[in-house]
Amino acid sequence: MKTLYPMLFVLLFTIACSDDDSTVADAAVQTADAAAVDASAEADAAAAVDAGAEADAAVEPPRDETFCSNYEATCTFDPADAQRFNDSADCLTQFNGFADSRKSCVETHLGLAGGNPGVHCPHATGFAPCN
Repeated sequence: MKTLYPMLFVLLFTIACSDDDSTVADAAVQTADAAAVDASAEADAAAAVDAGAEADAAVEPPRDETFCSNYEATCTFDPADAQRFNDSADCLTQFNGFADSRKSCVETHLGLAGGNPGVHCPHATGFAPCN
C-alpha cells in the first residue's frame, strides 16, 4: 500500500503535465500493473508466513507430551518411588495441572537431571524447589 501512493502521484503528475492522450493512458496502465504486482507480492509474502507458522505448529509436539517423553527417558516412571511420576498418564495429568511458573521450573530441572538424576528428578516431578 505504501508503494501505491507514489505511483498514484506519478500518474496524476503525468496526466497534468501531458498533452498526449496515449502517454496518459500508458502511464495509467503502468501504474495499475505496478499496483497489482505489489498487491500480489504482499499476498504471497503473507501466505508464506502463514504456511510457515502452520508448518512449525504441526511439527512441534505439545509441551506436555514433550516434557513427559523427556521425563521418561531421563528420570523413568516408577510407581514405587513417591518422588517420580507413576506413568505417562500420571505425568501428563500432573504437568497439565501445574501453573506456568511451576512448569518452567520442572522443565529446567528435567534438563539438569541429565547430569544428576538423583538430585534433579524429584524437582522435575514437582517437588521442592518446584512446588
